[in-house]
Amino acid sequence: MGKTVTMQYHPEALTLEVIGVVSHQRQGSLAQPGREQIYLMDGMAGFGISRHWAIRTTRDAADIAASVRKAAADTLPGGFAVTRMQPMEALVARSKAGTRFVLILVGLFTVFAVLLAAVGIHDALSAVVRQRRSEIGVRMALGAEPTAIFRRVVGQGIGLSVAGILLGLVAALGVTRGMTSLLVGVKPNDPATFAAVAVLFLLIAAIASGIPARRAARISPAETLRRE
Repeated sequence: MGKTVTMQYHPEALTLEVIGVVSHQRQGSLAQPGREQIYLMDGMAGFGISRHWAIRTTRDAADIAASVRKAAADTLPGGFAVTRMQPMEALVARSKAGTRFVLILVGLFTVFAVLLAAVGIHDALSAVVRQRRSEIGVRMALGAEPTAIFRRVVGQGIGLSVAGILLGLVAALGVTRGMTSLLVGVKPNDPATFAAVAVLFLLIAAIASGIPARRAARISPAETLRRE
């Protein structure tokens, strides 16, 4: 505050005094921090150079519209008209419309990926249980506990899932770099996000593995031996 800045403005250089400092503002995009800026008083280039004004209020925008228009008209003898007023939420929502559409599509693909992963794990383990039905029955006839069979099948499903999650994380580290423009307030390689997704897929794998594991634990040793 009180320091001076010299800048080229129109044909001559101007020496300006700093009368205020504000926090950094995003101009071009909510996802990009943008460059540093200098705000000049409206009178520097003649009244009316500023096309957009921001008013801080705790009331609804519609309630103060008439008062704002009257104050704008009374500012100068000739006055000036306010052509459009809108709340900041509407401006932000419109600027994020394109990003929101892309993220909705990504979210839908994510849901499909989760469903495919769950169905794939379930079907793969179900096939393994069917193929090893005789082996499981013999193991249980020789004293293997149903809980041990259950844990073994679930462990196989989680083991396959861990391998897939590790491969997915490696691929995601490269893919997320191209999604920087869609992320606001989140780093492309945010560790908390990666950890949360990994835990989510592990839970899904455990649930998907539990169904065929429960079926394997219920195999009757006597029925299996009669078939053999």
